[in-house]
Amino acid sequence: MHKVRPEPVELTDMQPKLVPRLSLVVPTYNVAAYLDAFFESVFAQTSQTQRFEVIIVDDGSTDGSGQIAMDWAEKYPEFIRCIQQENRGLSEARNTGLRAARGKWISFPDPDDFLDPDYFRTILEQIEIPHEKPLLMIVAKLLPYDEATETSVDNHPLNYRFARGLQYVDTSDMGGFIHLSAASCWFERATLRRLKLRFNPRVQPVFEDGHLVTKLLMLSPDRTIAVVPKAIYNYRKRADASSLVMGAKSKKGFYLDTIEYGYLDLMLFAKAKLGHVPQFVQRVCLYELQSRIKYLMGDAARSAVLTAEEQDCFVMLLQRVFDDISVDTIQSFQIGRFQNHHRIAIIARFKPQEANSNLLYIEKYDPQTRSARFSYFSGVDQSEDVSLVSEGRELRLTGRSSNWTSLAGQRFLGQHWFHVRLPKSGEVSCTRGDTPLTVRHIKRNMEGPLIAAALENFLAPVAATGLTEQQTELRAQIQEAPETYHGAWLLMDRPMQAGGDAAHLYQHLQKTGRAENVWFVLSVFSPDWARLMAAGFRLLPYGNKAH
Repeated sequence: MHKVRPEPVELTDMQPKLVPRLSLVVPTYNVAAYLDAFFESVFAQTSQTQRFEVIIVDDGSTDGSGQIAMDWAEKYPEFIRCIQQENRGLSEARNTGLRAARGKWISFPDPDDFLDPDYFRTILEQIEIPHEKPLLMIVAKLLPYDEATETSVDNHPLNYRFARGLQYVDTSDMGGFIHLSAASCWFERATLRRLKLRFNPRVQPVFEDGHLVTKLLMLSPDRTIAVVPKAIYNYRKRADASSLVMGAKSKKGFYLDTIEYGYLDLMLFAKAKLGHVPQFVQRVCLYELQSRIKYLMGDAARSAVLTAEEQDCFVMLLQRVFDDISVDTIQSFQIGRFQNHHRIAIIARFKPQEANSNLLYIEKYDPQTRSARFSYFSGVDQSEDVSLVSEGRELRLTGRSSNWTSLAGQRFLGQHWFHVRLPKSGEVSCTRGDTPLTVRHIKRNMEGPLIAAALENFLAPVAATGLTEQQTELRAQIQEAPETYHGAWLLMDRPMQAGGDAAHLYQHLQKTGRAENVWFVLSVFSPDWARLMAAGFRLLPYGNKAH
């Protein structure tokens, strides 16, 4: 007999007296430890507006979250509505709240996060401003808050969007704009309703936000996005790493379902609706995929979350998505820690042409012997070798070695090393096939031709400028004790928890007599701190200056 799924039950009958301008849909599942802080941030707003509603959708919590929400609803019945449903997951909880919402503008904050006191006021200012093209979205600045250290660090890779202050983006020409979060964004609810957009529960464990937002942008030309740096949304990074996002990498869906029903679906949707895949859609998918690729590269243990067959499926899905991401998009992509060797590997593996790998990295140089160690990267099936020529004579390359990094069991990225003795005088030209190479060290390219005397100056330490007082103090601390951590190993499982691979490696190094200069990072509040201290671990407190 077909089982009928019970409908969500709204647990408060009191309705707001006025139609709300703002609706906050808050999906709630086992967040009892954080709900009070979230509600406190809502009711500490500097805005005097009384026209907002908070819709709590308790998605089958078992830790008392529902009761905490009900207690707040009894205190503020004109603002809070509680809906209870069996556990269906984040997307369905948001969809339930979306159907119940009545505000003109809607957002989907997470209950373990919290809002800046001026959040509502700053958002409402943008709603009231007349725009040449109708306002579609208001994007707030997501500020990561580290629960373990109780500090906020402005290090989210997408916060480059706020560097120039308040901006307005035309949805018909978004350039380098990317937005993925439904929690730190406000939507015109009428547009979501008109386009019949919902969160897709098959896109899991993450990216259901980005999937909906990207479809909304594709379907809404000639609209305005307000990018508002003064609207601060505080994103909590839990100390115990128990959030859905932080645990996503250990789930199969992160490598299969999210790609198939998320990124690949966006490509197919774009071609069906628009006849092509806009560059901003390509950039969204590349931003998401590069994190998976970097996480799995060269780490068989991480890939082991998938069977051999599933790893092949993962690579196949990557290929299908990259079919619609242009080489130009990959070459020009600069967000996050996406580096040259990642471009080389991705283009060589997934595109029908080679990457523009024109960098030669200088790793070591001895001015006494003029002996230099260089390295370069290559992707699969890239065979051209590097040659160095001085005054028509090809220099002899010695000590050659290579290392190949795999991705999901398949060869992916090669790094190659060699030594060469540079001539006392004369320029040295570096080429790979027919491509001239630029010598690079850390984040700097060498200007001008490669000459032994110039190389020594190029590698000299660069004086630091424009440092904050805190950075200057930290730099002085490092310089005062250069030998303390020289050549050290730094190991960590989780800030609040030990007992994983890092702790086991430390124990192995202890048993084999190689733990003399090994340090283990852990929060002093961790229940494992005393145990590891008693076991002879050399501990560094998580988040302190030495760490």
